[in-house]
Amino acid sequence: MMIRPRKKKAIIEVYKIRDQYFVKNVKNYGGAENGLCSSCQGDKRSKPIIGMGKIENIKKVGDVFQNGTIMDSKNGKTYNCYIKLLDKNKLKVRGYLGIALLGGTQYWMTRK
Repeated sequence: MMIRPRKKKAIIEVYKIRDQYFVKNVKNYGGAENGLCSSCQGDKRSKPIIGMGKIENIKKVGDVFQNGTIMDSKNGKTYNCYIKLLDKNKLKVRGYLGIALLGGTQYWMTRK
């Protein structure tokens, strides 16, 4: 069995406005550096992925960030989202439809 190291996909910025948190792409890797979101809907359609909000309107409730949305720039779809900080270098990011059991999880790592 060969274990491949995960490739760096993007650099993101997390910022706060009042009591809500947002995440946007500031740099993409792997051929999508200057891409437009052709599959996005509404005002995000055909806009640059760099600078676009990936996670929006998420609020901190206890040790979890929840009640926000995450947008998949590959297909333009938006899902419910929650985030949990697992340690100082690792986030558990879950996007789902309806209930959290119906979704997918990614682990986002900080890199030096």
